[in-house]
Amino acid sequence: MNTNPESGVLQHGRSRKVVKRSNCGHPVKFASQKCGRSVHLESPLEYDLAIQLEFDPSVILFQEQPLALKIEYNGKIRTVYPDLAVYKDDGSTLIIEVKDAKKASQQEVIEKFELERQVLVSLAGR
Repeated sequence: MNTNPESGVLQHGRSRKVVKRSNCGHPVKFASQKCGRSVHLESPLEYDLAIQLEFDPSVILFQEQPLALKIEYNGKIRTVYPDLAVYKDDGSTLIIEVKDAKKASQQEVIEKFELERQVLVSLAGR
């Protein structure tokens, strides 16, 4: 996968609309100068991270809901949407899932994260 933000990869916009209300509360719009637009976030934790990314000098750009990934979990094909893609000045791209510590420690979430990681590694190898 090409990780250069100028290449058009992940520049198509969000892979899905941010939900009106999530399990973590109300969605938030964040006016990002770095992104040049309002970033639509699904939780206060995502908002907190967006502020950090906005002021991190190594971050060129970040994008919410950047990808739709197909994973197989419990015998079913599911579409998952990582929370953020972060483009760094060293040419790297980070794909980030934002969860609180309690949720991130749940076995089901850990398993889904691992499946997402495997899909991303296979895409990066293309």
